[in-house]
Amino acid sequence: MALHEKPTNKPKNMIFRDIIQDAAWLKEELESLKQMLPGIPYAERPMGQESVLDILARIGTAHDRFFLPTLVSLQRGEANAACDLSIDFETRLSNVTTSEEDPLKLLDKLIRQRIDLVGLLEKLDAPAIHADISFKEGKMDVSTLISRMVRFDRSQLKQIAERMLAMDAKRPVPIDR
Repeated sequence: MALHEKPTNKPKNMIFRDIIQDAAWLKEELESLKQMLPGIPYAERPMGQESVLDILARIGTAHDRFFLPTLVSLQRGEANAACDLSIDFETRLSNVTTSEEDPLKLLDKLIRQRIDLVGLLEKLDAPAIHADISFKEGKMDVSTLISRMVRFDRSQLKQIAERMLAMDAKRPVPIDR
């Protein structure tokens, strides 16, 4: 079951406030990652897997190509905000890579995106919060869209954390003499 999709007694506006807080939390996670990233081989693609840079690029691409255009169109009151987009955006981002060599620049961009996203979400009025968005394959309400975004970002950040833990476990432990 997805975030905020289980039955609750909270009014929908309170649930949306929680979702906005979750989106703001992602900025904090990205800032924490920024502190740890310089110490790891972020461009390395172990055993054919994606690099940490590739995963960060996927987060940015999802924002630029899916979430931001949808929300900006919705804020403008455009009826078919996402009619050209696939509701199944995750599968379309499976092979995203980046030419950016500096992970800190990429993280700064992602942090700015999250700040802008939270600002945009806070400006949405009640009708927009409750609106359904039409995609190629069907409809989704704004709360579900933002929940999917938060879940997507969290899963990507979890992959990075797991990769960092695996790299850390392979490092030799210094022996005090």
